[in-house]
Amino acid sequence: MKPAAALRHALDNPHLYNDAELKRLRNKLDEIQYEKAYDQWYRRSSQGFSNEPAPEPPLTDAITDSVHGMDDGTGEVQGRYSCAGSEPERHQL
Repeated sequence: MKPAAALRHALDNPHLYNDAELKRLRNKLDEIQYEKAYDQWYRRSSQGFSNEPAPEPPLTDAITDSVHGMDDGTGEVQGRYSCAGSEPERHQL
């Protein structure tokens, strides 16, 4: 099953998840839909078929940011790339 389909299937059964998990699932689905729209825009604009502006990224909570790690508001980034005592690297998409 594709990731977006699996997320939609999970969101069809909200009684199985708590509020925080539902929010995380919705945010992840929004990210996947944005990446799909951006890839389509990039292909069309780089090959000269479209002059449309790039799609806007979805607004998600910082706590569920899968690109830059998880941020709980304490200033420490909790991601798989963060090291104790060092400044985490942040990359722009």
